[in-house]
This record gives sequence, structure tokens and C-alpha cells, in this order.
Amino acid sequence: MEPIDQSAPEVEPNDRMLQFLGGEDEEEKIEEPEEADEQDADSEEVTPEVAEPEFIDLIVNGEQIKKTKEEVAELAQKGIDYTQKTQQLAEQRRMVQAEINAKAEEFKARESVIETLAEAKSLETQLKQYQGIDWNALVDSDPIQAMKLDRQYRELQTQYSQKVNEINSAQQRVAETQQAFVGELLQREKQSLYEALPEWKDAAKAKAEKDEIKTALQKAGFTEAEISGLTDHRSVVIARKAMLYDKLMEKKPETQKRVADAPKPVKPGTPQQRNKQGEGYQKSRDQLKKSGRTEYAQSAIERLL
Repeated sequence: MEPIDQSAPEVEPNDRMLQFLGGEDEEEKIEEPEEADEQDADSEEVTPEVAEPEFIDLIVNGEQIKKTKEEVAELAQKGIDYTQKTQQLAEQRRMVQAEINAKAEEFKARESVIETLAEAKSLETQLKQYQGIDWNALVDSDPIQAMKLDRQYRELQTQYSQKVNEINSAQQRVAETQQAFVGELLQREKQSLYEALPEWKDAAKAKAEKDEIKTALQKAGFTEAEISGLTDHRSVVIARKAMLYDKLMEKKPETQKRVADAPKPVKPGTPQQRNKQGEGYQKSRDQLKKSGRTEYAQSAIERLL
């Protein structure tokens, strides 16, 4: 009877590993999740919808036209700019016309004063003729003639008084016209000055700079009357610039002195620094030759860097 071969069948190393790990000979298939299709669907690019422009109906010169909101906004902005410029131009024309009217009225009033003054002078000359009359003697010699001349004299006095009153009234009208014109001019120049110097809306700052301008103008030889007579805002702006420039020039020597006294920076690699580096390198090299120690070699290399 043949002996039974009890030895275990030979198993490949890979098979033993699979058996050890609890695996089977056939590879298990891994099923893909069903969500893949959903992810592909979500990953598709969504094209945004382009909104159609909204049109607005406008009536221009009796005709109906369509414009988008953007075009309407642009037209409105242009209209606002045009209106502002038109208003500014109209205001300038109004001021010019007001100035012309004021000057014309002043000229007319002055002409009236001159004419009335000439008439008053004529009456004054006629009145002087009555100063030499001896009224008492005339009454005794010719009472009727005395009464006649007295009546004429009194009429001339009345006419002269009326002319004087007319002159005073005309001069008052001229003064009022000038005052109104100057007041409007000052108000207009004040507004223009604030537009040119918006920082002067701060009353404290405006007062401080006005005092400085006044002092600068006085140093330049302007009188008090000339300074008070400055009404054109452009003259004030120029005077302020001159004052600020003078202040800047006064500080310039002090600034130049501080700059001159400041220590001058030393540029890297100057001869003085190179000499010091060369001396240090030579010293480290000599010490290295004598001792052979590595720290001197490192020091010499650092000196060269």
C-alpha cells in the first residue's frame, strides 16, 4: 500500500496574502454611485439670462422717441449741467445789466444835479442884485415900487430854495444808487472769494489770514484807506499768495540751516571703510599664520565679504 502524501498543496504567495487578509481569488467589483449623473448635470454651465433693456417713452419737439434708462439718465445729467451753466450765464448777464442800469441812473441823476445847480446859480446871481437896495428909503420914496421889488425878491428866494432842495434830493439819490451798487458788488465779490478760498468759510481762519494780509500790505507801503478799499476778490487772492510766499521765504534759512547741520550719510565702500576692512583682514591673517586656529580663518573670510 502506497503511503499517502500528507503534505499541503503548494500555495502561491499572493494567494496566501489574499487568504490572510480574508480576500477571495476573484476581485470584487466596486460599483460607482449613481450620483455621478447628477454631478454631471450640475456641472453643466448655466448661461445667465440677459435682461432686455427697458425703454422709456419721451416727447421731444412734439415727437415721441424711445430711450433706455441709461440714455435718459445721461440726458438728464446733460440737462442739469446745461441748466446750471445757463443759470450762471443769466446771473452774470443780470449783474452786468444791473451795473449798466445803476451807472445810467447815476449819470442821469448827476446830469440833473448839474442842470439844477446851474439854475440855482442863476437865481443866486439875481438875488445878489437885491442886496444893495435900501428898502426903507425905497418905501419912503416909492412904496409901490418897493412892494413890487419885494414880491420879486421873495419869489426868487422861493425858487432858489426849491432848486437847493432838488439838488439835495438828487445827490441823495446818487448816493443811494452808489450804496446799493457797492453793496451788491461786495456781496458778489464775497461769494466769489469764498469760491476761490473755501477754507475762509471758517471765520477764525479767515480772520487770522486777513490780519496777516493786512500786516503784509502795510509792510509793502499800502495805506489803511487803500487796504480798506480792496473789493475785488482777485486782488485779495493775490495778496494772500504773496503773504504765504513771504512766510515760506522767512522759514527757508532756518530749514537750510537744519539741513546743513544734519550729519552726512557715509556711503558703503568708502576708502575709510575699505582701509578698516583691509587692516582687519591682515590682522586675522597674521594671527592665523601664527596659531593655525580656525576662528582666525573664519574672521579673515568675514573681513573679505
